[in-house]
Amino acid sequence: MIFDPITLVTVGVLALTVLAMLSCAVLVLHHAASELRQRRHDRLTQAALALLAPAIVMATELPEVARTAVRRFGRAPVGEVLRRARNDVGGECAVALTEALDTIGEIRLLARRARSRSTARRRTAIRQLAECGGDTARDTLAHALDDRDWEVRRAARDGLLADGRDEPIRLALDSYLHEPAKSLGWRRSFYARFATVAPGTLCDLLHRHALETEEEKLAIDALGHARALQAAAEVRLRMTSIDPELRASAARFAGKVEDADGVDGLTGLLRDPEWFVRAAAARGLESLPRTNEALVALGDCLEDPTWWVRANAARTLASAGERGRRILLDAIGREDAYARDAAIAALATARIGASRFGSPRLEIRPC
Repeated sequence: MIFDPITLVTVGVLALTVLAMLSCAVLVLHHAASELRQRRHDRLTQAALALLAPAIVMATELPEVARTAVRRFGRAPVGEVLRRARNDVGGECAVALTEALDTIGEIRLLARRARSRSTARRRTAIRQLAECGGDTARDTLAHALDDRDWEVRRAARDGLLADGRDEPIRLALDSYLHEPAKSLGWRRSFYARFATVAPGTLCDLLHRHALETEEEKLAIDALGHARALQAAAEVRLRMTSIDPELRASAARFAGKVEDADGVDGLTGLLRDPEWFVRAAAARGLESLPRTNEALVALGDCLEDPTWWVRANAARTLASAGERGRRILLDAIGREDAYARDAAIAALATARIGASRFGSPRLEIRPC
């Protein structure tokens, strides 16, 4: 039987329309079922949290209470509650939570999933194992450092750093240093976590010069963000480094941790040949006590050829009390237009900030 072209086209369009409608219906049903499962999981998780919370706070009889919660609500909601709780606590409570996770079989289950052929399944399992703690989780995370997927390796390194013990941290660092592809954002993330969980170990690496220059810069920035004051003496030595990036990182660190012993070094960096080092030093002095020499050097920076240096110096002077404001007022009378603009902007900002908090306004009189 032969059909004309119009009939064939019509039949084809109808068939495609029916298939599209069926696909949409399947997709809607799938999302609805997923949402129902998620809602049920959330309800069970909240109920499990209510039962487990007293035992978590007291860190007593956690394994027994966890087994009871599993019988009532299932293993997945209980495991989620215990993992999240352990991620937020330390000491004996963290040890008790790890024991409870091991008791309900959560760690063994995640260890099996970490060997799955599915990359997404391995990623999820490794991230969850990183929250569990204990030797079994540590061994599985160490094995995952050789995974073919870089996100699995990254999650394993983060988990080993979070473990906090010397051997897992060493494994994570060795794996990181031998990682073939490391983007800047990913490297910063690694050192940020490192500086948070083990600042002493990272400081020791700086002391032994075990890191390359670029890695040292990232480590110093991370230690500054973590307010790791114990690294101040070691980082202060980098203010005289031949690498300007290291000098700038050391200046930023001194300001973030408020290293009072670094004032003289920062004052010297205000005359550094690199503008970004001078800018970092001027900003670092804002949170530190300023000596007379530092105030004079900051005043000279108001005529710096780089705008960023002038702005940071003016901002620091505005926060230096009457002496700093007097230097800014004197700068308004200078012939240098850049110095005048920087001083006026800083004084105006200081005036706005003071009036917002009810402090007396700073009066600027013509020179």
